[in-house]
Amino acid sequence: MQSVAMPRVYSSQKKLYRAETYAGQINEKILKRNLKKQVMSVYAELVSSAQKIALLLRVDSLYTRFLERQNERFKAGDANIVEKTAAETQQLRAANQLQQARADYTIIQSQFGYLLASRQTFVPADKELKIDLRQFPDSASILQTPAVQFKKGQQAIVAQELSVIRAKKLPLINAGYTNQSFVGYERISNADVYYGSSNRFSSFAAGVSFPLFTRSLNARIKAAQIRVTAVDAELADTLALQEFIISQQQLRLQKNQQTLAYYKEAILKQASVIYQNATLQYNNGAINFLEWSMLVNQAIGLEADYIDALTEYNRTVIELNAYSPDF
Repeated sequence: MQSVAMPRVYSSQKKLYRAETYAGQINEKILKRNLKKQVMSVYAELVSSAQKIALLLRVDSLYTRFLERQNERFKAGDANIVEKTAAETQQLRAANQLQQARADYTIIQSQFGYLLASRQTFVPADKELKIDLRQFPDSASILQTPAVQFKKGQQAIVAQELSVIRAKKLPLINAGYTNQSFVGYERISNADVYYGSSNRFSSFAAGVSFPLFTRSLNARIKAAQIRVTAVDAELADTLALQEFIISQQQLRLQKNQQTLAYYKEAILKQASVIYQNATLQYNNGAINFLEWSMLVNQAIGLEADYIDALTEYNRTVIELNAYSPDF
């Protein structure tokens, strides 16, 4: 006896398998996109770290030269012990900052190699990096994001699971066929008839069976309906969350753009002016070493702040670019 389910059962199972395959493909896409975003973020960090090393190399060289000059002035009696000690402290501080920056750079290099599954030591080709925004995400691009697509895939899976469970309440079509032989005598119509192995007897049976006990099946249907409702709510929450994240990133991008423009148009120029005039006034004797070092540290801080602002801008742009369909 062979039992065959109704066509709707096989159709529901087929749709379920397709939904599960689609969800797996979306999950793979999410992993690839996250990896690409991580690679771009770490590369931007690597460029930023290299910029800081270049800045600190200048600082270290500058303080080393001034320390040598202060030692000569101290020996000649033109500088006191305070200025000499301050110069030594500034030089040691600059050397320590440079050492820490190089250590950070090595760590980021190893992270970059790990993401690329390579033991090669990578050096960034860019001296300065400012990533362009591809396009600002709109409502259509939000719907195409992997996070939303993944939830839609989960929505399709639970819906098809519910359909499969419901289909189990449908009747089964039963059909059977037998073919057998009988060897021996059989009395038929008051006569003994001999049947050999060549004589075959066939029979066919068909019927429909219905499930009698459906309490557990109804409970499974109810549980599946709850899962469908929960996933629908999760999808709505995911959409709202993505819209909120994009709105926050938009505000952050505007702030970062204003900050970069502020540094480009004014602050970096002021830092250059401070460098030049502080050194000139020190050489002319208008200011002492302590005053000079205070002004130079201020200029160094401005340049370091610009590097940090550029890094923060790149982070925001990478996050927004990740919403692009061709990311």
